[in-house]
Amino acid sequence: MAKHLDFKLIYANGDSWTCGDIVDPDLFGDNLSKVNDPDNKPYRLPRVWPHKVGKELGIKVINNSHAGASNDRIFRKTFNDIIELIKNNKPEDILVVIGWSSPERKDFFYKWHENDSGEWECLYPGELDHWTSEREELLSFYKLYVKNHWYPEEFITRHCLNNISLHYFLKSLNIKHIFFNSFYENKEHVLDENKHQLLESPKFNTFIEDFRKSINRNTLKRLEIDNILEEYNKIYNNVYFKDTFLTYLLSLDIEEKLVDFHPTEKGHELWAKHLSSYIIKNYEV
Repeated sequence: MAKHLDFKLIYANGDSWTCGDIVDPDLFGDNLSKVNDPDNKPYRLPRVWPHKVGKELGIKVINNSHAGASNDRIFRKTFNDIIELIKNNKPEDILVVIGWSSPERKDFFYKWHENDSGEWECLYPGELDHWTSEREELLSFYKLYVKNHWYPEEFITRHCLNNISLHYFLKSLNIKHIFFNSFYENKEHVLDENKHQLLESPKFNTFIEDFRKSINRNTLKRLEIDNILEEYNKIYNNVYFKDTFLTYLLSLDIEEKLVDFHPTEKGHELWAKHLSSYIIKNYEV
């Protein structure tokens, strides 16, 4: 346990790799659709890495992640939560830790009927054969999006802008923050039945660098993303914990299974220790 940390509270956000994909068997059996149910929080939260980091460091943690979240939601929710959080906390007392999701996920606003207040619908291109909806128009839109609009030029740009916007927002408030990538589902692997869409996909930052090198500089300028990629690279070098959650677990020589499509509780525990060491090294005073 660190004796003195340069903050008093950790705020964490992410998708199921931060939220957890486990449910209380006494309340919900094996019904994973109840992961985000408020009644599942007392069972779920202690078993995932944010609260394990909090236990390791002896510090309070707020984990407002959401299973199935896109990076759009992670950015939107974090921005909104931080505005609320600093009403009762000093910005310098907060450490924000963001576990970004696979960037292809994209939020669209949808109303189920004319008088509906609406909600954010997340489309998962990586779930090509699994995504379902009760509304045929959403299914048709999903297929149209995946087949005609799922391109790295769009999701890389969106991911970079999420990072840039959140970084400078937090920096403007003097709030310490750490970003890391949880995992990446590569389109090539998703569409190849001989590839594992998660375990065989590259690190996302490696994918960005390869993309950047493969595109003509004039094309990047024409698409107005050349400087966006440059700025993202600065943030990656200065703000990111370079290990991804997935690649770190896969690097460990342990007989016990640590990850399939989600980390096991043991995987969360090992990641928490790894991340805690990084936090102590950089924020112990």
